[in-house]
Amino acid sequence: MSLVENITIGQYLPLSSPLHRLDPRTKVFAALCLILLAAVFFNPLLFLILNLVLFFTYLVARLPGGFLWRNMKGFSWFFAFTFLVHLFFTSGEPLFQLWFLKPSGEGALRGIFYCLRLSVFLNSAVILAATTTPLDLAEAFEKSFSFLKRLKIPISELTLIFTIALRFIPILFEELITLKRAQQARGIAYSGNLFKRARHLSALLLPLFLNTFRRADELALAMEVRGFKVGAERSHLRQLSLGRQDWLVFAGVSFFFLFTCFLILS
Repeated sequence: MSLVENITIGQYLPLSSPLHRLDPRTKVFAALCLILLAAVFFNPLLFLILNLVLFFTYLVARLPGGFLWRNMKGFSWFFAFTFLVHLFFTSGEPLFQLWFLKPSGEGALRGIFYCLRLSVFLNSAVILAATTTPLDLAEAFEKSFSFLKRLKIPISELTLIFTIALRFIPILFEELITLKRAQQARGIAYSGNLFKRARHLSALLLPLFLNTFRRADELALAMEVRGFKVGAERSHLRQLSLGRQDWLVFAGVSFFFLFTCFLILS
């Protein structure tokens, strides 16, 4: 459960930084470019460079110290699982033998590379959500992919679903932590071996699902009261506009993306 408490994905931090002041479409474009590079190409040096770029972006955003580390710690089980799968199931010269498992040096390197790739995906999403409000993020996605409306794709509704899901991530984690502490106050211990923890953790699922459905019902009722209609055009309180800094970031990210593709493909 301590791992869940460290997850920060989906949380917005209202700070004053150059990254916070950028247009949300600029940040979405930059994050998609980094994720696309990591997803299409399998290059260890590229993964390292992308993680360094994200670390520099983290410094520019002036996020609190340890913010990314807490999130990485929360997903440490996923990184460990990814590394172990490649360590034990990648063919190569075995380092030693553990029963029927034969970990290899090639598997260890491949596991590290895949962990670096996952780090790009995760940290891109964390920094984007931490520097952009959910409403701005939803509007950025809707404006960026508005051309899909010509293909009869309900981009507005899809954006709304994405925004609600993103906003509910930290809420569900907070709900889970609250339920855990309430049960601990009633004498339920979450210590012991893995099987005992799993049995006690299963006791949280039912109240968590019930609270989730209750929140979803309240959200649907609130949307109906405010006159929400599927397919209707909606206005926005703040109109997005690209400034000089946004165009500079657009140009820099585009050059980095195209230059990196050219170097790898050539």
